[in-house]
Amino acid sequence: LQTWQWGEARKQMGTEIMRFGVYENEQLNHCFLMTLHPISYTHWKVGYIPKSVIPSVEVIQEFTKIAADNKLIFVKWEPNALQNDQNAEQIHTLQQRVPLVESQHPLFPKWTMTLDLTPPEDQLMAGFKEKKIGRASCRER
Repeated sequence: LQTWQWGEARKQMGTEIMRFGVYENEQLNHCFLMTLHPISYTHWKVGYIPKSVIPSVEVIQEFTKIAADNKLIFVKWEPNALQNDQNAEQIHTLQQRVPLVESQHPLFPKWTMTLDLTPPEDQLMAGFKEKKIGRASCRER
């Protein structure tokens, strides 16, 4: 949800978007795609950044300025992060340095889960419970 194509698709659907890049030594290091959503009957908007990297303090501080300039009441950030000690520590450190509030209504799961699709199909199916295999067989027909 951070690809250029997804941003173009959202624009075609009429959603206002903003794109940002973080450069290190003149090299693009991270990209952020933020969609802007108006709040009815107000001049305020909400920013939404799904499935990005965990932002740095500097990135959050920059987005705070961008939010003020664009009448954003808040920016909802849902990083694409695996649940592990390193990411949990990084988020905890961020929360100590900038005013982050955990959303009570996330649009995506709190942590990203990935499935390695490189093993052969029989090996992948062996990891499923029998009930789930039945559903997959039904879908194949």
